Amino acid sequence: ISSNDIGTKGLAAITEALRTNTTITAVHSLNNPGNGDGMKKYLKRNAVSQKQAFFSALKQTDQKAPWRNAKLMIIGNGKAGKTATVRSLLGKPFNSNWESTVGVELTRTKTKTYRTGWTEGLDRASNAEEMAARVAVTKLCNEERSENCSTEKSGNEKSKAQQSKKLKMSPRSQVEKSTFVIPDIKDALDPEPGIHQYTETLLVQAKKERKCLKFSIWDYGGQDVFYTMHHLFLTQYGVYVLVFSLVDFLNDEAKCLENLNFWLLSVQIHAPEAPVVIVGTFLDALGERTNLKLKTINNCLCSAMGSRYSQVVHNEKENLLFFPLNNKNSIGIDNVRVAIEKVTSCQEYVNRLVPIKWMHFLDAIMKDKNCNHISLELAKDIASQNGVISSDEVDEMLHMFHELGLIVHLRSTEALRKVVTINPQWLIDEITKVIRDHSIHKFDFDSEIVERELDTDVNNLITHGLATKDLLDYLWPKNHVDYLLDLMRETLLISDWSFGKESKNLYLVPSLKNRPQGQTHGDCDRGSLKGNKCIIDFSVSLLPVGIFQRLVALLVAYSGRLDGAQEPTLGYRDCRIWLGRESCLRLLECKEKIIMVVEDEKILPNALSVLLSMLRKLNEGTLKARLKWKLFLEVDGKCLPYEEAKANVLKPWFEREEKYDPEVDLTRKNPKVDLNGFFEFLKANRAIP
Repeated sequence: ISSNDIGTKGLAAITEALRTNTTITAVHSLNNPGNGDGMKKYLKRNAVSQKQAFFSALKQTDQKAPWRNAKLMIIGNGKAGKTATVRSLLGKPFNSNWESTVGVELTRTKTKTYRTGWTEGLDRASNAEEMAARVAVTKLCNEERSENCSTEKSGNEKSKAQQSKKLKMSPRSQVEKSTFVIPDIKDALDPEPGIHQYTETLLVQAKKERKCLKFSIWDYGGQDVFYTMHHLFLTQYGVYVLVFSLVDFLNDEAKCLENLNFWLLSVQIHAPEAPVVIVGTFLDALGERTNLKLKTINNCLCSAMGSRYSQVVHNEKENLLFFPLNNKNSIGIDNVRVAIEKVTSCQEYVNRLVPIKWMHFLDAIMKDKNCNHISLELAKDIASQNGVISSDEVDEMLHMFHELGLIVHLRSTEALRKVVTINPQWLIDEITKVIRDHSIHKFDFDSEIVERELDTDVNNLITHGLATKDLLDYLWPKNHVDYLLDLMRETLLISDWSFGKESKNLYLVPSLKNRPQGQTHGDCDRGSLKGNKCIIDFSVSLLPVGIFQRLVALLVAYSGRLDGAQEPTLGYRDCRIWLGRESCLRLLECKEKIIMVVEDEKILPNALSVLLSMLRKLNEGTLKARLKWKLFLEVDGKCLPYEEAKANVLKPWFEREEKYDPEVDLTRKNPKVDLNGFFEFLKANRAIP
C-alpha cells in the first residue's frame, strides 16, 4: 500500500480492519509513527493462528479438504500428434524430431487458473503439508466470515454516523519512505518434528490455488501392439483427450471415423462416465479455406456419431464437436486448456473431501525413490502408522490413488491385489521392454546381447512372440523378474509356453503376433471353415483389442497343463490349440466376432464350457463385466441363438445327461480367483480327454 496516498488516518483505518482479518500476515506500508505497533499486533496474531492451524491440521489427520487431482489420458492412433499436444498444454515448444511414445509417458502438472498456462512438476511441499495448508486456510476463512457476521450489527450504527464525514487523508509528503511491516514469530511455535520448516508461503499458495487442478498426464502410445496394455491403465477418474489428424480425416474419412469410433467405444467400456475432449491436430496443414474444411469435418463427425457419445465435450466457442489445434505455434491450445479445466472441475472425485492421513500415507510410500512396488501387507502397515486403520478404508484409499494414476493397484485377482506398484512409469517401462512395436522401437543389439548369445532370443521374440527366461533376465532388473512375470501372467500379457523340452524357459507374448503384410482385419468366410462353429458376436458393443489375444493366452496356458497336448499353431488372428492328445479347437477373430471351430463332436460340450468360462473370466477381470456379446451355435448348418440351442438340448452342443452346465463356473462364484485356481478348476471339471 506504499504507493497510495492514504496518510495517517488511512493507516489507522487499515489497522482497525486488520482486527477482524485472519489471513494477512504482512503489510507493505508507510513508516508512520504510532501505526507499526498496532498493526504488528494483529499481523502477529494472524501469523501465529495460521501456524497453529497448519500444525493442528497435520496432527488432526481426520480433517479433510478437496484434493483437486485428476488423471488426463491422451489417446489416439499413432502419429496423430498426441505428444505434441501434451507439450503444447505444458507450454513447451514444438519438436518435429520427437520420437513416438513407447507404451505410456507420464507427466505431473498443475494448472494455474489464476494466470495463463500450466506448469510441469510437483511442489516442494509434501502432499500432507499441502493438504494441511488447504484445511488451515478453509478454517481461517470460515472464522473470518463468522467474525465479520457477528460484528456486522454493531458496526452498522457506527457506519451510519460516519457516512456524513469524509476521511481526510494526509498528503504523501507528510510521511516518510515505505517499509515492510511483518511480525516476529520466530519463537511463536516450535517446528514440528519430521515436517519441513513451516513458511507462510504454504498458506498463501494454498489460498491462491484453491481452484487450481493437478493432473497426472498419461500419454498413451498409439501403435496397435500397446492396446493390449491399455486395460491396465485406462481408468474412470479422469478426462480423456482423443487426438486425431485433421489431414488424415480429409484424406481417408472412413478410416479416421473407424479409429475415432474404436477409441470412443473403448472409453465407454473402461470409463463410461468420463468426459472426452476430441482434438484435431495439424490445423496448420489444412491450407486454404480452413474454416470450410473444419465445418465439413464437423458435419461428418456429427452425422457419424449422432447422440451415441454423450461423454464428448463440445467446443462451444467455435460451435464444433472437436477442438482444432496447431501444435507448431499453439494456436487453439488455450481453448483446449479451458475446456479440460472446466469439465474436470465439475467431476465429483475432484471436489471430494480427502483426509490428511491419506496424504501422509502417500508421502510415506513415495519417500523411497528407489522402491517401485510394495506388498499389500506393507501398505497396510504404513497406512496404520498414519492413522488409516480399517481394511475397507485402505482399499478405498488405494482405489482412489490407482484411479488417479498415482499408483497401480490391480484388483481383478487375489494375486494382483497383493502388490501395490508405487511407480507406474517404472512398471510401464519394464513391460514395454517386451511389448513394443519392433518395427518402430527397435532393440539395441549391443555387445552384451551378442556376448550372452541372446540375439537369437530377440529375433524369436520379434518373429514368433516367444520370450526366453534368459532374455527376460537380461531385460529386467534381477530382483524384479519374478514380480513382473507374475503380474504379466495374471494380466494375461504373457502365458507359459509348456510345450517341448525347453518349455520351462519360454513364454508366449500373444500381442506380438503381427498382422501379415497385406492382410486386412475383415470378416471371415464362415462357410469355408470345416467343423462345428460357435460364434461370439460383439457388434452390440465392441470387441476391444487384446481380448482375442488374452483368450489365446488362457487357452495356451490351459493346454500346457493337459497331458499329451500338442504345441499350438498360432497365427495373427487364427490359432489351433489342443485340449488333450487329439482334441483340437480352432479360434479365429473376424472383425467384431470370435469364432471357435471344433471338428470332434465328442468334445463340443466341454469345449464350449471351457471357452465360456475363459470369456467370463476375461470380462470380470479385465473389463469389469462391461463387455457385451451375443452367442450363436451352428446346428445342422443353421446358426441358432445359444439360448434356443440350450433350451432344446440340441446336439452336438448339449446332452440330456450333461454333467456340467456351461452357465455354472468358478468365475461366477469367485470372480477374483487367480489363474492357478482357475486352471485347476477347469482341469478337474472340464477336462477333455
